[in-house]
Amino acid sequence: MFKSLKSLFTPEPPKPVVPEVLNLTIGRGAEIDPLMLRLRDSASVFSLPSPTLIFTAQGVCRLQDGQWVHRMYTDDNVMLQVVSGQWEGDDAIRDVTLFVPYLSEHPQNAKAVKSWEERLTRPELTTPKGDTFDRLWFDPAEGPQAPVVLIEDIYDERTQTTPPRQIRQTCMLYHRAYGSGDRDLLLAIIEDYGDEISVEMMAGIPLEAHHLKV
Repeated sequence: MFKSLKSLFTPEPPKPVVPEVLNLTIGRGAEIDPLMLRLRDSASVFSLPSPTLIFTAQGVCRLQDGQWVHRMYTDDNVMLQVVSGQWEGDDAIRDVTLFVPYLSEHPQNAKAVKSWEERLTRPELTTPKGDTFDRLWFDPAEGPQAPVVLIEDIYDERTQTTPPRQIRQTCMLYHRAYGSGDRDLLLAIIEDYGDEISVEMMAGIPLEAHHLKV
């Protein structure tokens, strides 16, 4: 009887509002294979501050084709991205990539923003640092293509009760291959926070399951 009465007055713990993917979510961590990182081509623009990642924020966005983009963020803005056919779980994962900050720019006016939007339509992108990448989304031979637009919901707590932060992203994905067989990715994003616009570029690498220890 006393057990039943106790259950009446004990509130249920708050439920998570973000999914678990690869057994990862806010507050959990992962280890990236340090040997794989050391053996990467010396010309790579990808550089990870530490192979140990602790995730303190999480983003989710739905693609037009029904797939989900899951993003785990560290305090250093390292981003682990998982594209999946499901909201949660590991059964429908399409690919896993790891990104680090590469360049950040704040366009001074609408003309500068428009210029960046036009640059993201081209088959090739040369960054302000002088690195050139080929477009990975769409066939480069198809000529100019409109960038992909995403709306990402970002959470800072697993059981967050306030609305997530929303960021409108106009983005395009590029890549560059090396003779060693390694490949760099470059995710170029025009981020619109409503009262501020920035251009964020993130250097990335594709990951295999054995590169990631949860």
